Amino acid sequence: MVDKLLHLITLLTTLPEIEEAIDRFLEELATSYQAERAYIIEYDFANRTLSNTYEWCAPGISSEKELLQNIDLSVVDDWNRRFEEQGDFYISALHQQLDKNSEDYRLLEMQGVNSLMAAPITRKGKVVGFLGVDNPGEEVVSSELLRATVHFLMVELEKRRMMHLAEELSSTDTLTGAKNRRSYIDMLQRLEINSPRTIGFINADINGLHRINEIFGYDFGDEAVKRTAEVLQEYAGKNVYRISGDEFAAIVQNVEEEDFEDLCRRLRAAYQKDEKYAVSVGSSWVECEGYVNLQQQYKKIHELMTADKAQHLIDARYEVGLLKRGDLTINLLKEIEEGRFQVYLQPQVNLETGEITGAEALMRKFDDQGRMIPPMQFIPQYEVLGLQMHLDRFVLRSVVEMLAGIPEEKRLGSVSVNISRAMMEMPNFVREVETLLKEHHVAPKYLRLEITESVAQMGFDLLKTVVNGLQDIGVKVALDDFGTEYSNLSALINIDFDEVKLDKSLVDGVCDDHKAQTVLKNVINMCRELGDVHIVAEGIEEHPQREKIKQMQCGHGQGFLFHKPMPMQDYLNIILGDNTA
Repeated sequence: MVDKLLHLITLLTTLPEIEEAIDRFLEELATSYQAERAYIIEYDFANRTLSNTYEWCAPGISSEKELLQNIDLSVVDDWNRRFEEQGDFYISALHQQLDKNSEDYRLLEMQGVNSLMAAPITRKGKVVGFLGVDNPGEEVVSSELLRATVHFLMVELEKRRMMHLAEELSSTDTLTGAKNRRSYIDMLQRLEINSPRTIGFINADINGLHRINEIFGYDFGDEAVKRTAEVLQEYAGKNVYRISGDEFAAIVQNVEEEDFEDLCRRLRAAYQKDEKYAVSVGSSWVECEGYVNLQQQYKKIHELMTADKAQHLIDARYEVGLLKRGDLTINLLKEIEEGRFQVYLQPQVNLETGEITGAEALMRKFDDQGRMIPPMQFIPQYEVLGLQMHLDRFVLRSVVEMLAGIPEEKRLGSVSVNISRAMMEMPNFVREVETLLKEHHVAPKYLRLEITESVAQMGFDLLKTVVNGLQDIGVKVALDDFGTEYSNLSALINIDFDEVKLDKSLVDGVCDDHKAQTVLKNVINMCRELGDVHIVAEGIEEHPQREKIKQMQCGHGQGFLFHKPMPMQDYLNIILGDNTA
């Protein structure tokens, strides 16, 4: 028995392909028991079903795998009770040991099963499936080998599950169902090797998505993202990719230039129908004669899209021909001085106690009548024209001045400030932050800077240099919107962030979507295993979400359920008094 066990374990752990390893394992297991069939049944608790995921059949024995898909989980209620009470079990005579009116008897008889052995597959003490052999040889009476191999099988199944999860995370955008940036890069590489006759490239970008989320809530923002993807898929077909939080790309192969230009005109017209937000579009068509540098084509359409974005914003606010960057800078600094911009704060809370543990600083602008202007109407313009750093400085200084006025014992954790790429690229950025803190006698631990832009667009060298510099002076750094991009996963592995903010897209389905639960739970576990990383779940809007996320051992949250963004004075009133949510 020991030799057989070692042989089975060797098969599971040494063969390079998991599928092949499990198939060989089942074959050897069935042979050891002189059985007609060996199989693995796995449970899907979200849908209350079970399915036969792996199977080996002896020559002349028909496969039952297709029949045993999405079976109601209640069929094995009695089996699960037996698994919990006695572990594995042996049905030596089907007609004598099972109720002939039961569903499990009907299924087994239909398959020609007269006897079977089964051992439970468990994860964290819970039965999640079982390993079985049908019609073992008459002289076989012990299920010891079956029982002994289950643990090793579980390890391999878990490995397969994690690999499948990683593959899913790395190739598909969970919010829209579109492919993601990694898939886009893979496609470009494949097309460079095996080019079609022609290729049409499209980029579509939602103007000011981050600020749309802040003003209208993440539900509205998510719908804008999904709608943008749907429209692009409607016109461009299946090869649509979400390559950053607000940007999509599409590849249309073997299309004539005139047809492609007509497609793009109709696409722009479709996006213009929505008056609540704007989508900028860039496009390029290329005839693939010989080698085509597709990365260069991507750069070209990205520049065209950026120009389209700038035109959206400029046309909306200024007379054509009157705009100069210097004039805009002077105008922006004047508006800051006049108090047209205000810093709002959205508290973060301890999910267990409800106590405020910090806050995120957000920008708000008001017109001369005191009416709030949606950030999507001004922030994207400043970003496109390179003026965002002036607002970054204003928010940063306002937060540090506020912290300086709060008694030490009332400073409830750190306050986060979003920092743009333009600000980070300043040569003396870290020194400027250090000087500001020293001038106001604020300990660096009370300031947390959030990296809000695409990590892939920043470049890891710049990001790592800035993060290390900030941490050297005692300032904490957070990776924002984690879970929206594959590149963020690479950043988390290579850079020691102090905090990870889980994007709302991971939080949305946590109550009723088994896949979303699995992804979020594994992301939280991964962050916890990386060390002393502060984890904050963004966009919590309902009590059940809070409870689910709390059960997953994520300690902190932020969202409309607890507090909406509020003026700085309102935040001060809360933390200087009662601070529970």
